[in-house]
Amino acid sequence: MSTRDAHLAQRFEATRTTAYRSSVKTRGTIYLSRGRDVRGHRAMSKTLPFYFITAFSNDAFAGNPTAVVFVDDDLAENTETLMKLGANLSQPISLMVYSPREPSTDPKIAKRRVRFMTNSLSEVALCGHGALTVAGTMFAKKLVPEEVEVLELETKSAGVLKAYRKEDGWFDIELPSATLHEVSSDEARALKKALNNAFGRVLEINYIGRGRDNFAPYLVVELDAKEDLKASAVDANALKTTGYNIHVITTDSITGEEAFISRAFAPTVVQAGEDHVSGSTHSLLIPYWFSKKQIPRGDLVSVKQVSQRGGHLKVIWEKDSDIVHLQGQTALFAEGTITLQ
Repeated sequence: MSTRDAHLAQRFEATRTTAYRSSVKTRGTIYLSRGRDVRGHRAMSKTLPFYFITAFSNDAFAGNPTAVVFVDDDLAENTETLMKLGANLSQPISLMVYSPREPSTDPKIAKRRVRFMTNSLSEVALCGHGALTVAGTMFAKKLVPEEVEVLELETKSAGVLKAYRKEDGWFDIELPSATLHEVSSDEARALKKALNNAFGRVLEINYIGRGRDNFAPYLVVELDAKEDLKASAVDANALKTTGYNIHVITTDSITGEEAFISRAFAPTVVQAGEDHVSGSTHSLLIPYWFSKKQIPRGDLVSVKQVSQRGGHLKVIWEKDSDIVHLQGQTALFAEGTITLQ
């Protein structure tokens, strides 16, 4: 075993041990592995399998980490418990996966329902990187038959997300495309003040736009590429008063290796303030940059999110539909069970 592999094995074992220790203690009662408490009485509990997995990277310590938890239908409707579960798992997003309303009649398609819980006791309607990690988990752990090629993930309010298995460990997810609407001059002045405070300098801003409908909480800001987005230190807390939950900061590529780069800040949604590699933001970014740079719809291009962890995506804006495709890799790095009384 190489030094790197030994290090990863140690990290995996430490994570698994911590997860186990935290899972077997609930409401002051410690459960034994056979479902009995310390007095030998049978414990009335349920166990939930979970996986820690990163999106948009094949490196467990890069990309966007998530928890994927498989819950039963009764628990899936208990929003309060799911929120607490998401907070305990301490990942930016925890995916709660449960059975479909109706099973698929096509052997190449598997259906599931999903809910997206943050680590700050809230729920979001859509999470692109979360959909990718569900696909990565279910295919890697063989939780669907071998002939399945597509997962259909029904959300609470954002429709059905589709995830496809590709070659070489890549997965493709479909998201709705969305149009940006430029903010008013009065709103732009207030937003520029908040953005300048967050970056600690006066920024050269090319455009500020907002989403609508399911993307109403999203704000997209294009900076001049000279601002060096990757190297910028950003105080996400300075963005809490903008009236938006997700702040997408983007620039053109300096190197030409990718079509554009971006970072996403959500201080009212995720505890860390920055969403390491956001999938849903690309529903807005892809149409914006494809239109601005006149990239032909249907072309596959590379883009990067340049947070500290970083992520690499390949993206497409479909020719004849309002669909964008995000392609990425995943890395499974821990698994275990959660015990609930």
